[in-house]
Amino acid sequence: MGANGRSVRCSPELVLVSGFSGIGKSSVVNELHKAIVPPRGLFVAGKFDQYKRDIPYATLAQAFQALVRQLLVKSEEDLAAWCEALLAALGAKPSEFTSHAGNVAAGIEEGLVPLYSRVSSDDEWDHYEGLYARAVERHLAAHPGDPDHTAMRDKIRGWREAYLEWGRETLGFGYYLFRTRAEEHAW
Repeated sequence: MGANGRSVRCSPELVLVSGFSGIGKSSVVNELHKAIVPPRGLFVAGKFDQYKRDIPYATLAQAFQALVRQLLVKSEEDLAAWCEALLAALGAKPSEFTSHAGNVAAGIEEGLVPLYSRVSSDDEWDHYEGLYARAVERHLAAHPGDPDHTAMRDKIRGWREAYLEWGRETLGFGYYLFRTRAEEHAW
């Protein structure tokens, strides 16, 4: 809860939860999500999956995908403000992040050494979006009395409409793993 207090004052926080399987880590995170996220706040989580342990940074990518989903259902003004703030924090311009090669080149220009990169295909992105929408719809069908039913239904409908209208042409995900030049000598 202390991390929440600090993050409300515009200081982003990262909280890591660990423990043995089955002890309720996910339940704790889900309850904290409900309790601490203010109406204009964002909360993202990623969960380690033993079957995806061969995918570098899969949990972190899952959290970032959750963040992107939350941002893309915001109003155009809010989304533009988030994009502007993110690019300003990175010291970047929108034109610098339009291609896979451009993203890797931006890292190299900052003195980083690319180690691994991968971008999604259209089919992978469609599959991901479909799984997300169907998971929400299955939850709604199984829990018609859920107090968040209407909000969740409206949100997933809005998300699907946005994706079908313009998302497939503009969305996708990429993973980029870099190291600093100073780390070259440590290997």
